[in-house]
Amino acid sequence: MHREMHHPTMMNLPDAPLLLSLELNLSLEKKTKFVSNFTGVVKLPHFFDDGKIKTVIAFCKNEENEQRAAEGGADMVGGIALIKRVQGGEAILADYKYIVAHPEITSELSTLRGIMKNRFPTVQKGTLGPDMYALVQHFKNGLEYSSEKDNVQQDFGWVDVPVGPLSMPVEHLTANIEAVVQSVCKHRPAKLGPFITVASLTCPPSNEKIAVDVLEFQPRVAEEDDDDDEEEENVKKTA
Repeated sequence: MHREMHHPTMMNLPDAPLLLSLELNLSLEKKTKFVSNFTGVVKLPHFFDDGKIKTVIAFCKNEENEQRAAEGGADMVGGIALIKRVQGGEAILADYKYIVAHPEITSELSTLRGIMKNRFPTVQKGTLGPDMYALVQHFKNGLEYSSEKDNVQQDFGWVDVPVGPLSMPVEHLTANIEAVVQSVCKHRPAKLGPFITVASLTCPPSNEKIAVDVLEFQPRVAEEDDDDDEEEENVKKTA
């Protein structure tokens, strides 16, 4: 439908961006707790230019890692000397979208924790790792997404993110959608059930929504875990 609408004989926008909208169930185990707003970066199997500038500053100690970071496309690379430049105001962290680092420099980098605050590189955020080339590439070529939460209904949120141009092959778009869904689902425990309740595709300037089924892309609790829970419940009943 979207390709028909954007065909040269109609809107003439064959490369219009295809947007994936995901509605989220933000509820957690405790009824008064909900998933907070989150941001993630996913490396898509089929790259496309989303038009965003992604600058990366990389901290590492030795020349080999510095070279790997530079080869990965880092806009600024350095070690102790770079840390001192940041402390002296010669290098401004706000000029860079992402801050990444090698684990070997974390102790020295801790002197900048007050400046970096929640941008300080960690394994959990995916900004700290031993492979500087892959680390930088992830953010230079990755797709960033952010969730938003309803102001009234606290258990309801959503993520809107482009997954490729309309002209991209269907199988490539499907693979990108799967990658985004799997990345988003990491922000809530799988044992709580499906994180994504509704998924749809839109393609501006058309406002028509097409529903898509992404349930198969969402993680499921392993069957053995379900069996363990059932066995535990049976033990309680017979105790």
